[in-house]
Amino acid sequence: MDKDVNEASSPDEVAPILRTHADRFRTAHLDLQSAWQDKNAGRGWLILAREFDKLADRLDKTDLT
Repeated sequence: MDKDVNEASSPDEVAPILRTHADRFRTAHLDLQSAWQDKNAGRGWLILAREFDKLADRLDKTDLT
């Protein structure tokens, strides 16, 4: 089972957790797109995944010590 960001024991664990969840959102987007044969199906999940990736990138660039 994957961690939730609230379960991170240190700040440097948050970015990988966000990326894991972003991957799940992307998978959900593709599953909906395929199931519904609609390129816009699940678009909200894709947008959320991109935002999680951006946040994870910003955290990686921030000195959290």
